[in-house]
Amino acid sequence: MPPLKKLGGGLRPPSDGKKRASHTARSFLPASPQDGAGKARARSGGASRSGPRHELLRAGILTAAADLFRERGYRAATLDEIARRIGVSKPTLYGYFRSKEELLAAIFHRAMSLFERDLGAIRASGDDPVTQLRRVIRFHVGAVIAERSFLAVFFSEEANLPPSLSRAIRRRKARYDRTVRAIVEAGVRNGSLRTPNPRLLVFALLGMANWVYQWYDETGAWDADTIAEGFIALLEPGYVATPRSREREVAASLGRIERELGRLRPVVNGTPRTKKAASERRLRRRNPGGRQGGVRRKARDDRRKGGKAPLRVTRP
Repeated sequence: MPPLKKLGGGLRPPSDGKKRASHTARSFLPASPQDGAGKARARSGGASRSGPRHELLRAGILTAAADLFRERGYRAATLDEIARRIGVSKPTLYGYFRSKEELLAAIFHRAMSLFERDLGAIRASGDDPVTQLRRVIRFHVGAVIAERSFLAVFFSEEANLPPSLSRAIRRRKARYDRTVRAIVEAGVRNGSLRTPNPRLLVFALLGMANWVYQWYDETGAWDADTIAEGFIALLEPGYVATPRSREREVAASLGRIERELGRLRPVVNGTPRTKKAASERRLRRRNPGGRQGGVRRKARDDRRKGGKAPLRVTRP
């Protein structure tokens, strides 16, 4: 897992452009030659449950578990392998996590907490919606790369969560999406962003950023900043409002109105066919029986006048 540094209330990958050496979870367990008693307590399962050493070891166990779940899959990985990878005994591991399921739950909670904390800082910054959305993209791409193992497990192993935890995670993800959507809606209201469907735009932005974990190559030329700026340059012309984009929108709206008027013009003005049909309808209203009805009325009138019109009228 690449080293992290604090930026803007959250974790960011370093952006110095240098290649990152992957760290194993063992690096979270500090060496202390003088602490022989502490090592003995760790071997016997009596590790301290508080203090910085406890937090470092817990983070190391989580990182080792995330790496192993990503490499082998949650079902295939075992607690024995995790303990060997971190360099502790299995009883010590049980002192931090009682089961593989508990480890998986902690990985999910850590991933969601990372996203929620940084998104909260972005929303509280008071920046305009366009700037906030740029920060969301940069942060999201950086987090997916820096926490690649955690996010790979997060995106691929949700089916292995217990139902109650799965529902809780889905609620938190939905709340995260709504928060990002609120940024987009605020931009639409003040005219800085343009989209007919803010929810669809949020799904597109986050989906693109989330999928980085599938293809990112830490030995390649692209770092998190390069990818994020590329995404922004690619997507912003489609949703950031500019004078030129507003002109295009007005022209498109006028075009739609003209097409609608074109469809309505025959109805309003009438065509020879519609005029003929209207004339026939008026004639039928005045003469309900049509031509034969008129003949019958003439015969009836003739009989009344003593004429010799036929009593029965046949169709000519």
